[in-house]
Amino acid sequence: MRLYTWDKIKLQMVKIRYRVILIPLLVFMWFSFVIGVISYKHGFNEGKKDQITEKDVVLLYMDSENNSFSKKNFYEYLKKINIKFPELVFAQAIKESGFKSNIWKDNHNPFGMKEATKRPNKQNGVQHGHACYDTWKDAAIDYAFYQSYVGLSKIKTQDDYLQFLKEMNYFDIDHPGNVNYLKDLKNIADHIEDYIKE
Repeated sequence: MRLYTWDKIKLQMVKIRYRVILIPLLVFMWFSFVIGVISYKHGFNEGKKDQITEKDVVLLYMDSENNSFSKKNFYEYLKKINIKFPELVFAQAIKESGFKSNIWKDNHNPFGMKEATKRPNKQNGVQHGHACYDTWKDAAIDYAFYQSYVGLSKIKTQDDYLQFLKEMNYFDIDHPGNVNYLKDLKNIADHIEDYIKE
């Protein structure tokens, strides 16, 4: 099969040479492929901030309840959004901020979470070197994102979770206040009813 085109200068049909079409077409396709690969990689890395891509699904309640804070409401909300080991996570909030620190008051950040750059998050900025949240509920949801992102579904016991925190360097083991960090978490979790009282 031969292809022809109309030559306006010669006013006749002229046979199309395949090289004239094929070479620019191949160059265009190669260029499109390279741009597509670059866009995909950039979009994948940047997109993780806004998408949950993990196999684990975190059940989130974007509820319209008021955001009034109490330790009991905080603990109940951790359970409501299916945080794994809510007693220990509550204990982490007690150890990290005590619901009194500037990071808690200014950033609504009970866990001392740093800025997340590679995982889905609910953060709205950084202040005092730590992540900021609009509400304490957003901080809890962000911790659920963290748990999902690091694959905590495989961890079955509280002791395994505590070991995980140690291995992930979640806390500064060399800080004098953290010598008994894991023991303190376990103690708070074991006596949670005493801590959620106002």
